[in-house]
Amino acid sequence: MHTPTVEENGWTCSHSIVEVVTDDMPFLVDSVTNELSRQGRGIHVVIHPQVTVRRDVTGKLIEVLSGGPGIPKAFKAGRSTKAELPHDALVESWIHVEIDRETDRADLQQITTDLRRVLSDVREAVEDWGKMRDAALRIADDLPGEPLDDLADEEVEEARELLRWLAADHFTFLGYREYELKDSDALAAVPGTGLGILRSDPQHSVDEDHPVSPSFDRLPADARAKAREHKLLVLTKANSRATVHRPSYLDYVGVKKFDAKGNVIGERRFLGLFSSAAYTESVRRVPVIRRKVAEVVEGAGFSYNSHDGRDLLQILETYPRDELFQTPVDQLRAVVTSVLYLQERRRLRLYLRQDEYGRYYSAIVYLPRDRYTTGVRLRLIDILKEELGGTSVDFTAWNTESILSRLHFVIRVPPGTELPHLTDADADRIEARLVEAARSWADGFGEALNAELGEERAAELQRLYGHSFPEGYKADHSPRAAVADLVHLETLKEGHKDFALSLYEPVGAGPGERRFKIYRTGEQVSPLRRPPRPLQQLGVEVATSARTSCAAPTAHTPGSTTSGCACRRPAATAATSPTTPATASRRRSPPSGRARRRTTASTRWCWAPG
Repeated sequence: MHTPTVEENGWTCSHSIVEVVTDDMPFLVDSVTNELSRQGRGIHVVIHPQVTVRRDVTGKLIEVLSGGPGIPKAFKAGRSTKAELPHDALVESWIHVEIDRETDRADLQQITTDLRRVLSDVREAVEDWGKMRDAALRIADDLPGEPLDDLADEEVEEARELLRWLAADHFTFLGYREYELKDSDALAAVPGTGLGILRSDPQHSVDEDHPVSPSFDRLPADARAKAREHKLLVLTKANSRATVHRPSYLDYVGVKKFDAKGNVIGERRFLGLFSSAAYTESVRRVPVIRRKVAEVVEGAGFSYNSHDGRDLLQILETYPRDELFQTPVDQLRAVVTSVLYLQERRRLRLYLRQDEYGRYYSAIVYLPRDRYTTGVRLRLIDILKEELGGTSVDFTAWNTESILSRLHFVIRVPPGTELPHLTDADADRIEARLVEAARSWADGFGEALNAELGEERAAELQRLYGHSFPEGYKADHSPRAAVADLVHLETLKEGHKDFALSLYEPVGAGPGERRFKIYRTGEQVSPLRRPPRPLQQLGVEVATSARTSCAAPTAHTPGSTTSGCACRRPAATAATSPTTPATASRRRSPPSGRARRRTTASTRWCWAPG
């Protein structure tokens, strides 16, 4: 890569240039751009033609055939075959990427080194893809002949079907290796069995002939002990992201090996990524998942043709596919039946699961769709990281016409960390924090209305005034204060009074500080501030008397139902009860003479629907 500084070969560029020339193969462009994005490099232009060329044995370019005068007409028309091209013709991918300008030589060298590593992974995965697919089919065919008497026939058949399903373009094979299980519960790589990105053997070992799996070596002791469990399939996520195709965490598919006595003696491990077809295919046709779905529906007491059965199946169809592979049946049944009864209810729920190998937490959060904002998501992430000791969080969001949105968070913890057992009380406490973080001002207003006025009256006022409070008012006043102001305004309407007064001491007030409000009905006072239609009828005026100095009047926002000013009254009048509102049947004239000059008066009007 390089950064043009002057005109080069007839063109200039204000960005740094990444250029790749390599044999054409799948995943090149995706892998290159993903690596640049991982480094935080802004990408401006991507050009990636496929070019047919001829080179000598040293790699020197001899001829560019695509569009050249020596190309057969059939090739130009896109109908060429290998026989129509010169015997030494090569199809290459020429990639040109323009990124944010970078002039530091160390950074440029680091980008080059990282891209070479990624391109090496792409080549190894593509070259060995057929061998890895054949390995999956060979293992599937060999399973019935192995001594698996201690395993159920259904489990063996399920594993065989899953491997064949993966080989049918439902899995992008990126790496494969075989391991032997040692007495110390260590998985040691069998030399020479690595394919794809696992082609190179690990360096450290329990003995000089058997390198240890570094990812397995970092697991907590109780997680390493799971290697001896009499369970044929291991389906989980790896601890590292893919460098090929897309930057997701690698999917891990392990098939254990058993000896004649039924003891676990090793594992065949596949690393890769489930294809898009695996995520869109019906859950009733995916091996492993279809058995879980049948057990969940049956255990819930529903039939597929019943109303609840169809709703439950729809939840399972749209449930995160990785979670369906990894969640035990009992836990999955508890979660999806809870989601079934949660539907169309405006509340937040948290469903938390610990990875059985102790590497991450999976948190699924349902919340009202209108509450889902970037700010809310960031607050939820902060709480989950704090509560669960996470170092990084990945998330996916799912929205439909339902009133609920679903967020799936994966909270990663430092390698080797032993996850503490979370009780139901822990989960409830975390959920309560999430509820509070996602609560909106309108939610608090509705709850305050219910608490103060009862459900029926609260519903009526919510419909009438729920959308009448502007953001400026919400920033200055709590929902409970809004309910108190609304009660004053409703009292004016019922009593046909011109205005009412309220002198009160706010929470956290300084010494001698009081606040003073005037509530008024009728036409607006200032013609310069017209209330937005259909907001009309009700308003709040804030003013001060001759003996009150308004120290810090609050900012006015048209459309709110109340406002106020921070006032410091003389000691002689400060004894007045701050919580007892003063009312009057007529509007008083402002003070005159010297009193008028000492008055720091301000009037603000806020409007609500009549």
